Amino acid sequence: MYELTPKLPTNAAIRRLWAVLAKAPLPTVLADYLRGWLGMLNDEALPHADYLRLRVFGRVLMDLASQGWHFSCTSEDATILRALSPDTTVRPGQSATSPAEVKQVLRASLVANRDEQLRDPDNQRFIRRMEMPRRHAGRMLNVRNLLVNPRTLAAELQTCLAAPEANRAELIGSLVQPYLQLATEATDEHTGLRLLDIWRYCRYTWSLPFQTQPGRRMFYLVRDAARPLHPIIGIGALGSAVVQITVRDEYVGWSVKSLQKCADPTSRLRALDLELARAVDEIFAEDFVEEGILELAELIQPTAATFDNLDRAARDLPLASRTAHRGLKIDLEVEARSDLYRRKRAETLSGLLSARQVFQQSDHLPAPERLAHLLASPEGLKALRVAIKSIKKRHVAASIMEITTCGAIPPYGELLGGKLVAMLMASPQVVAEYKARYTDSSSVIASRMRGEIVNRDANLVLLGTSSLYHVGSSQYNRIKFPTAKGEIEYKLIGKTEGFGSVHLSRQSYDAIQDMLREDPAQNSQSYTFAAGVNYKLRSIASAFNMLGLQKLQKHATPRLVYLTPTAKNWQRYLLGEDQQPDWLYSDLGNYVQETAAIVEHWKQRWFIKRAQNPEIVARLLTAEKIASLTQITDHETEAARKQQGSFFFLGDNMPPKIDWSVFALFNGGRTSFAEKLKPAELEIFHIESKKLEAGIIGLLNSNRRIYLTGNPGDGKTHLIRRLSEDNDKWPGNTFVHWDASAENQEKLVTELKQAISDKRPVLVAVNEGPLRQILLDLPESEASMLREQLATPFVYDAGTADEPEIPEVLLVHLGSRQVLTHELIEKALQIALRKVDYDSAPQRVRDNVQALGHHLVQQRLGDLLKLVSQGGTHVTMHQLLGLLSRMITGGSPLPARAQNAHPYYETIFEKIEGSALSATLRELDPARSPHAHLDTHKLWDAPVSAGQWLTSPAHPAPGSSSDKEEAVRWFRSLKRQYYFEASQGKDLLKSIPPDRASFAELVSGGTGQARRKLLTALARFANQKIESGTKNHDGSSNATAPELYLWTSLRYDAVGPATALIAAASLRETDVAVQLPSLSPALASLLDYEPDHVRLTLSRKANAPALLLDLELWTALGQVARGLPLQFRSEEAGRRVGRFLSELAAFSTADETGKIRIHDVEAGHTYAVGLEAQPLDKNGHSKIKYVL
Repeated sequence: MYELTPKLPTNAAIRRLWAVLAKAPLPTVLADYLRGWLGMLNDEALPHADYLRLRVFGRVLMDLASQGWHFSCTSEDATILRALSPDTTVRPGQSATSPAEVKQVLRASLVANRDEQLRDPDNQRFIRRMEMPRRHAGRMLNVRNLLVNPRTLAAELQTCLAAPEANRAELIGSLVQPYLQLATEATDEHTGLRLLDIWRYCRYTWSLPFQTQPGRRMFYLVRDAARPLHPIIGIGALGSAVVQITVRDEYVGWSVKSLQKCADPTSRLRALDLELARAVDEIFAEDFVEEGILELAELIQPTAATFDNLDRAARDLPLASRTAHRGLKIDLEVEARSDLYRRKRAETLSGLLSARQVFQQSDHLPAPERLAHLLASPEGLKALRVAIKSIKKRHVAASIMEITTCGAIPPYGELLGGKLVAMLMASPQVVAEYKARYTDSSSVIASRMRGEIVNRDANLVLLGTSSLYHVGSSQYNRIKFPTAKGEIEYKLIGKTEGFGSVHLSRQSYDAIQDMLREDPAQNSQSYTFAAGVNYKLRSIASAFNMLGLQKLQKHATPRLVYLTPTAKNWQRYLLGEDQQPDWLYSDLGNYVQETAAIVEHWKQRWFIKRAQNPEIVARLLTAEKIASLTQITDHETEAARKQQGSFFFLGDNMPPKIDWSVFALFNGGRTSFAEKLKPAELEIFHIESKKLEAGIIGLLNSNRRIYLTGNPGDGKTHLIRRLSEDNDKWPGNTFVHWDASAENQEKLVTELKQAISDKRPVLVAVNEGPLRQILLDLPESEASMLREQLATPFVYDAGTADEPEIPEVLLVHLGSRQVLTHELIEKALQIALRKVDYDSAPQRVRDNVQALGHHLVQQRLGDLLKLVSQGGTHVTMHQLLGLLSRMITGGSPLPARAQNAHPYYETIFEKIEGSALSATLRELDPARSPHAHLDTHKLWDAPVSAGQWLTSPAHPAPGSSSDKEEAVRWFRSLKRQYYFEASQGKDLLKSIPPDRASFAELVSGGTGQARRKLLTALARFANQKIESGTKNHDGSSNATAPELYLWTSLRYDAVGPATALIAAASLRETDVAVQLPSLSPALASLLDYEPDHVRLTLSRKANAPALLLDLELWTALGQVARGLPLQFRSEEAGRRVGRFLSELAAFSTADETGKIRIHDVEAGHTYAVGLEAQPLDKNGHSKIKYVL
């Protein structure tokens, strides 16, 4: 936590802000408030200087709050501001934010900044111009013709993969012919577009905002000559290196610490002597000599008076004008004599001469002793730092470049095109073109310091780059390729310290510049390029110092730093020991062949292998071409989301990923999707349902009113959020409520009534309980339609009747949506396997991921979950992902615990309290069912003899069978692994409980014998004797058709047990129908549904009573049918069957035989009583004779 003392004016605006900060608002709340607060600043009657300060303060806090920083103060009049960075902010009820969550917050912020940049009118005009077709070489073309359709590429790969193995690799290799092209002002011969414009358009497709930097810059396109128009594979760019990267400077040797480690410092000290002489010689000093400030001899042998005079000359100069001396002047001596550079020359020369004097005092000593002498005193240390800084400054400006952009353009990212771009950025072509461009290019600052043109050697001996985060994978990992004199390699050397400006938006930086320009106390060198390439950091540092926010300049996100040398002697050259580089390439003057060799190495090492991966081809077949950039209008659009995690420094434009530790929390730590997940996480875990989303949009366009209901976690709120992203596709006057369950009911009903009265489309998400309460206050016509749909969610035996008209009001119960379909399970697996970053996960987690990637394992998991679904266990999408999370990570985000997690085939069957899904899976556990021959003669004795396995059995058999518990654990684990990974493992499902197996057959449509089975089971459940029938000659059964008597219970009081049962009617097989449920046509067009129950009712009789048979009741009936004593039967099942029989008895007419059956419950006897009507007596009355 940082404690800050902001230096701000006191006024009403800042008091309002302090009042909000005193409440310690959540970051998102504060960011929203600051947007409005900044807007109101324009209306305040503030002095201009106060306005500028407050604007910068507000924008900086808003940027950081948007990224998860938490700001607060102790009271409304406090002067201390407390700031917690995202990795230390603790939200209510949660532990400290995980690194992965910090990534997602920052990613979302960057996407928002990128989209804000694209909304700029100038950028929109640029995009429209680039996407507008124009005629070139007889064709109508635009920039999008340079983007490859992934499905076309996939089709070509499939053709190659079908070829004989002997020439398959050669065919795949011929699919792409990459080459590197420097993007300049020149026109592209294939499209007529400016090359730099093509590069800029491609760069806008990424999620990071595009910001130009001053200094040296080179932009590159990697193109594919194997296709018409040579489309874009990827883009790269070089920029002036960052001056201050401590870990890089240590690695190169630009530090006193590294100098101390020299075994023989002779050449290092000689290089530093020469550097001081060169640096002094490059400073214009004629005016100082002319004015008597110093003598020429003092430039070689300085004295104490030298430093006093130079310090006085710098101190007495007025501050430089902030408007003069911009741009390269013809007379550089005039520039050198200007106030700005005169002060800079005096200060620099004083420091260099001071160091030179200290060096001279020890130049008589041998090198080791001289170094020891310099290191022993503060003056010596300072002199060494000045000399090292001078040599570093010269080479940072000319000999090192930063890879600022490097990555693939879809779909080449799937084929590791990002690695190709990274390799080509270190090619001899880049080194040669850099030398050609900058050999005659003068140094702006050095030329003004000297008063004449200064050209630096343009020898690009080292490339540097960094990732945005200090964890996670990088496309630079494992990049190494041979050259004529050695090899090029991207070396990970460490992490940055976390200082920078990446966390500030462009608007904040512009506000900073405005404030600095208007403050007379600020030196222009703090915010202009005159002082070097670090001007941006200096600008921010100056502004933060003005406002008392210095500590915020550390943005708390270290980066991984990579270095790539291109010369064998790169280190000696950068330290000044060698004057010319010894390149790793043979001939920079003829780089074509060696650059082509790099491309060929990429093909053999990465591309051909990747292209033969069936999963990659499958991804390309389902991928979409990059959407038009004119469609990107905010950070929630589809194109923005697809690019959200595809940073150029994190990978090959791959889909966004979330850290495995966050995925582990889905095991049970989060109760629903939309309310708990951040937008970036929400997108990663989204499973698209085009049928549902497109259907609802169509209904809204038909002016329907839609109520989404269900249970918590069914995805109602998430669905509306997704639909809201396409709100331009449905009426703008639609009444929308994301979560009516959380709304003030009175206010909601009022607004809803008005929408109904206005005949507007309606889209409301509400849980079923609150919905029933809302119905009490809605118009009766609306409420009655909703009640009817709540009461009759299914259609039974709809037949071929004409499709009814879709009602004005439609209740969509997402609980009816079948989550455990093959399609959705496959999509959920793809999320778990593709969109989660497991690079830093323990080995056990990675082993589980690898196993679940096998098609056989996925198929077995699908078969298991299908049985879960058929049994009626309700599973939400969140629960499905939670199951996969538990199978992979063991349910813990802690590496130590995850490493000790059980294999996936054990965790899937672990007991989870309160989880219906867990209970069902445990019932289906293959280890619970005996298989005598398999268990004894194969699995126990020799598991490898039980058929083919994907991998060898994971656990060796226990050394002895003396420990029974250990032996049982081993065998159960083995049997579970056998189910998932052995070729014959599916056979274990044949031994699932018989009632579950027969019920699965029933709900799958196997109702042919169901009527007889059900009547028999119900009769036995009602304690009726069923005739066993006879046997045919062939041994088959000739069972008597069952007859079910419709009993009515007789009891002395309402709550007591029945003492007798009476039945006047009975049912035979032909009297009943078994019906499968389906959704209404309107709902069926939106939801996928598979039956999880059947209905038993009277055939050909409308409004007859019905019994809904789910797995629970079916199992209870089966147990009784197999002889379970009645006293042990399920009480709930007994009530349901009794109620059904009673309703049937009331509905049915007496038997034509006129018999009544009476059952004495206590005695257990049943009597049949015949009714015979007697002739009329003399009074005209008839008597009935009872015959037992």
